[in-house]
Amino acid sequence: MTKKIIAVICLLVLITIPVFSQEDDPIEDDYAGVVAYSTGEQVFSINAGAMIPLFNLAPFHTADEPVIGPLTSAKTGVAGSLKLGFFVLDNFMLGGELAGMFATTENRTLTMIPLSFVTSYYFLKYPFEFPIHLNVGISMNSLDEYFKVTP
Repeated sequence: MTKKIIAVICLLVLITIPVFSQEDDPIEDDYAGVVAYSTGEQVFSINAGAMIPLFNLAPFHTADEPVIGPLTSAKTGVAGSLKLGFFVLDNFMLGGELAGMFATTENRTLTMIPLSFVTSYYFLKYPFEFPIHLNVGISMNSLDEYFKVTP
């Protein structure tokens, strides 16, 4: 009986040895100073998805213009974008983005095409990236035969 207990204890000790053979250094030290993006690298991004209307407004309405009417019973539309950026410094990107979106009702179509200048900075904490983006540009909007360019 004691031989079996000693054998089980020895087996448990042998099984637990790999647990204590791991490195004590934290993983973050291995990646300290690693730069994910460096000067001269490029990013090309293609995005596509659905546009789900959450609320309806009377687009293009101002005090001196008549109300065109709300975009009622809007259906799920399509949205997408193309972005090209160049890293001018480590983790700092400049570029441009062309996007588009359209939604329909039974007999009307709302289209929006924004064109923007993009600046981005990527904060890195291995293994995560936290990008901060700033887009500045114009949006070309149309509803049926009405067209408006907005900042």
